[in-house]
Amino acid sequence: HLHYQLKSNLLQQDAQTGESTLTDPRAWLFENGEPSWKLSADSGWLSQDRAWARLQDNVVITELPASTLKATTQQVKLDLKSGQANNDEAVTITEAGNKLQGHGLFADFRADLLRLEADVRGTYAP
Repeated sequence: HLHYQLKSNLLQQDAQTGESTLTDPRAWLFENGEPSWKLSADSGWLSQDRAWARLQDNVVITELPASTLKATTQQVKLDLKSGQANNDEAVTITEAGNKLQGHGLFADFRADLLRLEADVRGTYAP
């Protein structure tokens, strides 16, 4: 199980389904007790069993601590058990002036891996 901390300005739980909607969610993923990734978005959803989360609208994924690696997209589905995430959306990854753009994201946060799935283009700044 991935260790994570999830905060939201507003969490509304549906009494029938147990699912929750999130306003301004922030998630920190931990490795060996230290935060290794931060995910943020304008809105989100959390499954009743707390195994899945979906972040949407202005999603930002940042490697910690103080890394320049950042991925931005409009939606991502996060498996909180495996520590993996994916989407089928446009994604931009930047790091220290380098920029990759593509379609579809696969992330394995335990392996510190972000992979663009298709239509990858990049700019390298030496």
